[in-house]
This record gives sequence, C-alpha cells and structure tokens, in this order.
Amino acid sequence: MKWVYKIFFLIFLLIAVASAAGSLFFYSRINETYSDADYELRNRPKYHFSLIINDESDVYWENFKKGALKAAADYNVALEINLVADPGINSKTTEYVHIATKSKVDGIIVSGENTDEYKKALKAAAEAGINIVVGVVEGIESDRLFFVGTNNWEFFKNAAMLVQRLDDGITPIDLAVILPSERADGLQDEDNSKQYLTRALASVGINQANRVYRSSELLGAEDQIRAILIEFPSTDVIICTNAKDTVAAAHVIVERNLVGRVKIIGTDLTEEIISYVSKGVIYGVIDRKGYRVGYQSVEALFESIEGTFQSSFRDIKVDVYTQENIGQYGKE
Repeated sequence: MKWVYKIFFLIFLLIAVASAAGSLFFYSRINETYSDADYELRNRPKYHFSLIINDESDVYWENFKKGALKAAADYNVALEINLVADPGINSKTTEYVHIATKSKVDGIIVSGENTDEYKKALKAAAEAGINIVVGVVEGIESDRLFFVGTNNWEFFKNAAMLVQRLDDGITPIDLAVILPSERADGLQDEDNSKQYLTRALASVGINQANRVYRSSELLGAEDQIRAILIEFPSTDVIICTNAKDTVAAAHVIVERNLVGRVKIIGTDLTEEIISYVSKGVIYGVIDRKGYRVGYQSVEALFESIEGTFQSSFRDIKVDVYTQENIGQYGKE
C-alpha cells in the first residue's frame, strides 16, 4: 500500500508545483500587460482612475497617454485606459463614463464632445461621488468637476496672432480652418470653433469671413485639402487643429508647389512637423503640450481627491513656434 501513498503524494506535489508556477506566470503576465498598456500598477494602488481617451494615432493623444501613465506611476494609482475610436465616438465616450460610474472608480479623466448625453453622464458620475477631470465641458455646475487642458480661446487667439503676422493690410486674407472629424480633441464643435476664431481674428484687427471644415475619414485629410484649394484657389492660409492634418496640409502644399504662397498654421509637434517648420513649409505651429496635459490630469484628479487641489481650472499654456524659434524646441 505504501506505493499508493507515494503516488498520491507525488501527484499532490506536482499539482502544488504546477499551481505555484502558474500563479507566478499569471502574475508576471499581469504586470507585463498592465505596465505597458491599459494600467500602471504598483504595490497596493491608492486609487483607481478611469481614463477615457481617443484611440487616434495623433501625437497629442500619444503624448497625453504617456504623461498620464507617468503620473499614475508617480502618484501610485491604477490607471485604466479605455480607448474610444470612430465611428460613434461620442456615444462610446458617454457609455464609458456610465461604465466607470457603475464600477465606482475613484476618478474619471475624459474629454468628449459637449453633447447633452455627455453632460448628463458627467453629472451622474459627479452625483455618484466621483471626481472628474475634463478637457472641455460647459453647462455643468459641480464641485467634483475639474478642467485641465488648453483653453479654447487661448488656442484660437494664438492662431489669430499668427495670421496677423501674415496680414499686409492690403489683400484680404482668405482663410480655411480644418477641424478634426467627430472626435474628442478638446476643441469645441464647429459653430463654437468658428465663433472663437472670428472673435480672435477681430481682437487682432482682422475682420473677415472664414471657412470651417470637418476633416473626413472617408475623404482623407490630403484629399480634402486638395479639394479646398481647387474650389477656392485664392486660399492663402490654412489652419489645422491637430498634427495629422498639419502634416497632410504640408504634403499637399509641397506637392502643388505652393510653398510660400499658401501658409500653414498647424498644431502640435512631430519630427516631420519640426522639419517642415524649419524649412518654411509650415509657417507656424501651436504646441498644446499633450504630455503635460496628461500628466497634470492625473495629478489634478489625485490632488482633488486628497483635498489638496485648490483650483477647478488648470490652464495649460500653449507654445508657439515658427522658423525663427523652432530650434529652441525641447531646450526650454
């Protein structure tokens, strides 16, 4: 009978070893997965935050995510990243806010279109006792709501000041603005963006009509810019509100041999954009500092829960670069 006990003991030992090995493997996989992708985990995270972020390849959101993950590590919080992509980005963003509310997370970081459904979702989350950091929202009063990002007025005022440098006072500027397609980029909707730009231009002495377009994933940014230049050949300034459209505009201007004739005012910085600014293909760029916004969003949410965050509005100032100072980028 002794051999039977030995067999049972051996089987039990093998199961125990296999279980231990499996647990170690599973634990290592969790750390590997969440440290690089959806979460940033350390020993016993103090809070659990939900970051609802645009699933765009644009540099702003890439840098935003990097900054948020770095802050999550520094402040020892678990950061759950929920990626939202077209189509239906507005409804998906709202849905993720509802999910985060039902999950009873400690905080939410989100930047969505300012729709009634979105505002209702934020209001419900705040009423549930969740602190929220937003990129833009209007019409909600709550002491649990905090803003971190670039002020829309400041963005368009800086764009207008760049346009002012191009105004010779003789020939009216024919200006086109390219807004991103329906996605959460921290900018207002088309009508509000046009109002901001018109007011900003007027504030620097430029009173004129301007054309505002939504970029289309179906048409493509480069094709849309080509279409604008064909329909309105007098266009001499194009303002782009993200890095992807800025690069697309530069490609079209070079392709059509319009460098110097059509000025591009772009947004955010990549190595390619820096090169185009240096060469004079892009006249100027407004840097919204996505990394800093992401970092300070987590920081502000943490401090608001801890009771140390004093202001409900944290404005991240933009930097403006032209051919004259682009060499200073990264040196400040």
